[in-house]
Amino acid sequence: HLTDLVGLELRQQLGERHVIPRERVDAVERDTAHDAVIAVVAATDSGELDAFDGTVTAGVSADLCEALSRLAGPQRRQPLEIGFRWARGLRSEVPPATVRVPEGAGVVLRAAAVRLRQLNVSGEATVSGTVEDLHDDPPGRGDRWRIKVRGELRSDGKVARRRAIWVRLPDQEAYDAAIAAHSERRPIRVAGELTSTDRRVELVARRGGLEVLA
Repeated sequence: HLTDLVGLELRQQLGERHVIPRERVDAVERDTAHDAVIAVVAATDSGELDAFDGTVTAGVSADLCEALSRLAGPQRRQPLEIGFRWARGLRSEVPPATVRVPEGAGVVLRAAAVRLRQLNVSGEATVSGTVEDLHDDPPGRGDRWRIKVRGELRSDGKVARRRAIWVRLPDQEAYDAAIAAHSERRPIRVAGELTSTDRRVELVARRGGLEVLA
């Protein structure tokens, strides 16, 4: 999570420094924060709001766009510099870096946040990677057989690497297989349909869609 960072620093032109509160970007994980911000900046540079639609599989959320927009000042027009520095001892494939958000981008980001909150993500997808977390409420509670997989997400011809996504499994058998894969540190592949729930993108696995890899 973002608390694993020494700093996710956002610097306005006037020299003020900010850290995005974790609750504003809860969909962004330590290893995907950089990719999500890069995707946001690329979509902003395109000048087209529909460019943001494809960024959700890279970890971009409405809350992230809103947070960046607010940090661009009262008129949402100040440029920003976003610096990534990882805590000592934490492994990351992403080196320290600075990403620049141009003047006036905050206005676009505000509109993008509104659009993403209304976006209905759908389509077939496959995620391949390792099981990072497991969640199963008691019977009757409704929120059952969910796992978080970190790895490579393929959807609509696009590939997002180092992506963490929640996967909802179809039954206890699939969940037990995921538990075993997690315990044995074996990678898995899950096929299903992307969906949006509570502004979070998740993969709903089809029956028989989970495969434990060698």
